[in-house]
Amino acid sequence: MPLKRFFVFLVCAIAANSGWADPTYEKREIDRHVIHIVTIPPREALPYLVKAQEGMFGRASVSSCARQFENPIAAINAGFFEIDLDADGVPSATFIVDGKIFGADIRSHSCLVIREGGDLEIVPCQLEAFLTLGSTRIPITLVNRTIRQSDKIILYTDRWGTQTRTPHEDRIEFSFDADCHCTSLAEHGNNPIPIGGYVVSLPKEKVPPEVLQGERSSIMFHFTFGPHFVPHAKDSWIAGIPQVVRGGKVTDDIQDPRMPEHFRNTCHARTLIGLRKDGTIVAIVAEHRASLDFNKMSLGEVRTYLRNNKEILSTEHQDQIGGLTIDQILTALRKIDEKKAKIEGLTLQEAAEIMIGLECVDALNLDGGKSSTMFYKGKTITDGEERAVSDSLVFAKAAP
Repeated sequence: MPLKRFFVFLVCAIAANSGWADPTYEKREIDRHVIHIVTIPPREALPYLVKAQEGMFGRASVSSCARQFENPIAAINAGFFEIDLDADGVPSATFIVDGKIFGADIRSHSCLVIREGGDLEIVPCQLEAFLTLGSTRIPITLVNRTIRQSDKIILYTDRWGTQTRTPHEDRIEFSFDADCHCTSLAEHGNNPIPIGGYVVSLPKEKVPPEVLQGERSSIMFHFTFGPHFVPHAKDSWIAGIPQVVRGGKVTDDIQDPRMPEHFRNTCHARTLIGLRKDGTIVAIVAEHRASLDFNKMSLGEVRTYLRNNKEILSTEHQDQIGGLTIDQILTALRKIDEKKAKIEGLTLQEAAEIMIGLECVDALNLDGGKSSTMFYKGKTITDGEERAVSDSLVFAKAAP
């Protein structure tokens, strides 16, 4: 893909505007790429992680999250999340706001960390959490997740809600206070979560008999997020997958085999956050618009597409819309799609090279695809209908 010209444009833009002191926005259209770039000098705005609906569950648009602030400067979508009836909007990776844990990933990964004073860092992160029962040490496998496999050992924090909402039968649950001291044991699921505390839920067969018989002194719970995490701090953390730039160079993480090949090497809409050496924040959103397969669209998706393109359809068929056959509608839809310019997103390699071209020493890939959205000074500047997301990263002068 011919991105060299794109990089030249970026470098020239940086050189020409090296004296910028205010947040800036650029839209770059090179070949089939459309990339939105927001640059925020140090201390020109404070970063805030905003969880939709202010709770574990639920989603909201990036623009609605941004508008909670007075005169927000910019906002982008942030973390990866679940789309499910019983877990819609639940963060699927590390997500911590002001020290409160909504989600955590047990795999090694990198996070954007918002320090208590507003400084940003991109740091390696890995949850180490385990339950010790006598001589048995049991690693925790998930944090704040719905049980879909009965063998999982899950840590629940009070961000999950007041109850664990786990199956009543065949579970043992240990409750801990904020200092990780065991306060109770229940031989069933769906137990209260202490305010500021934790519950560890596990299958009954994994608990040693002496513990069930009343031995409590050997029960311990430990967790850490690695050397960069200070427990009980007011920092906020958001996971990115993967870190694409580290120390000014493209990382090996972009070809991590744990990620699907198409995620790594196929063009997608992307959202990335990067940091320059002087602390300047660089946020980009790359759009992606491919030809649609209308035969695989749901009726609701077709209705939305027709509604969004009503003017074009009316021009083509004037007053005949209500009498069109399915074949005629499909033909009209394809004609509309052909008129829309195709836009190619980025592979992870291309995304990393662009962030280096923007002088970032560290950069992180955030949730992308249909979630990729950028808001700047009062309006959404990315094309298309906004998707409701789990959380947003908002830059503003002051908290709401």
